[in-house]
Amino acid sequence: MQGALKRFGTNALAAIFLVFLAPFLVALIDGFTTILRQGGDWLRTGIWTPETTLDGLRRFGFERPTVDWVIPQRLIDWFLDWPRWIGMPAIGLVYASVIFGLLVVSITYIERWWKRAVEMRRR
Repeated sequence: MQGALKRFGTNALAAIFLVFLAPFLVALIDGFTTILRQGGDWLRTGIWTPETTLDGLRRFGFERPTVDWVIPQRLIDWFLDWPRWIGMPAIGLVYASVIFGLLVVSITYIERWWKRAVEMRRR
């Protein structure tokens, strides 16, 4: 990965990481502001209004996913019933982890390809 940093430059990699981590940051901020808003409403009215992860996803245009299998559907429903301030950052963290893993694998593949191309030119 050191060679990739030299070839692409740290600014380019920082921009790539920022673009891929932006959904995680949005989900983290959404979870934080949700708990602040719910806490403020509770202090003002004395009534706690629960919001689920599904409520947060609906805000971004997603609907409840359905599958034909019973156990996976129960797991999906269980997760979507989590409080929004926990579920949204969890989704963002999983997303960021997958994207980061794909990015590392891609950079490693490009680096190996580059080394092979340089070796073939030398021959």
